Amino acid sequence: MRTRIFLLAVLAGLVAACSKKEAETVDSPVSQPITYASEEQEDVTNDFTLLKACIGKTETETGVLLEEQGFTKGSNGRYQKTENGILKEVTIHNTGNAEMTLRSGDFDIQKLVFAQWMNEIAQSKAFANMVSATYNLKHEETSAKQTFDTYSDMLETLEEVVTPNYCTMVNFYGNDVFDNEYALILYPYLSAVYLQIINHRLTKHSDDLSSF
Repeated sequence: MRTRIFLLAVLAGLVAACSKKEAETVDSPVSQPITYASEEQEDVTNDFTLLKACIGKTETETGVLLEEQGFTKGSNGRYQKTENGILKEVTIHNTGNAEMTLRSGDFDIQKLVFAQWMNEIAQSKAFANMVSATYNLKHEETSAKQTFDTYSDMLETLEEVVTPNYCTMVNFYGNDVFDNEYALILYPYLSAVYLQIINHRLTKHSDDLSSF
């Protein structure tokens, strides 16, 4: 009888020990770090790759890079460069948010630079990694938004626009697998074209991509 009681006590102890071990395993999972594939950095060969190269750099590194490309820092903290009478300005909001702006009262120049920047994006390695992209043109008279399947269709339609009164905005938005968000916007009424890149791994997510 005593032997039986002893065996039952041992068995109960083993069951309790196993239950405790199982509970510890369930309640205390081993945390696994989130890893991302390395994003390949492109050589700086144009405005888009220059702005992309600014992402993730310190303020000093960004300044050196922009100055190497002919930009000078103004009193407002922004970097400016004039090419063929066209003023380009770079604003670094933080390490993960960079913006380039063209300002010109000439609508043909606005269209030209918009098309240039769109083609630079389309030919980049970043474009090949995009998981979503939208192309739109908002009409002035009807306020209707025309959506295109490809950037080429958008640029062809924009090329046919003779007067800025025809549209209020032309834009491209895209997102890639590295959590980068891209915006290219032409605002005829503001006489400006904006190119902005935000890496949400490096900065807080914003519901409104553009700061304009």
